[in-house]
Amino acid sequence: MGDVEKQKEKRNESIRKILRGTLIKFGAGLAVALLWDHFHNADQPYSMVEQTFFLIGLFYLAWAWFQYLRRDGSGCTYHPMRMGGGIIGDRGEWIEKADPYGECKNPNRAIPNILNVISSLIAGLLFLIPAIFVLL
Repeated sequence: MGDVEKQKEKRNESIRKILRGTLIKFGAGLAVALLWDHFHNADQPYSMVEQTFFLIGLFYLAWAWFQYLRRDGSGCTYHPMRMGGGIIGDRGEWIEKADPYGECKNPNRAIPNILNVISSLIAGLLFLIPAIFVLL
């Protein structure tokens, strides 16, 4: 019973984090869309949903993609100068020092990142779906 309750609590906490991230991103995107509509689209030649929502949705989807790539291991690289050996050093030494803290293999670091990916995807789709319906 204890394990099942812990898993339910962990799942509920993950859902809360996804919803919180989605609401924050949606609110920020909506604020940017309203500012864009007020200042850039002053004469109202275009609908706010047509272009602004489409661009914000694409931005969030691209952001989710880059977060996913970082989670996939692209963000776990180290520059040789930061490792103290310099650029011209022993290659074996560089490979040993490539992940000194084990950050690439740390599963606790990857879980919040996948929640950010999911919330960015949801926020991007919340902006992109209305824009696609208006464009059609």
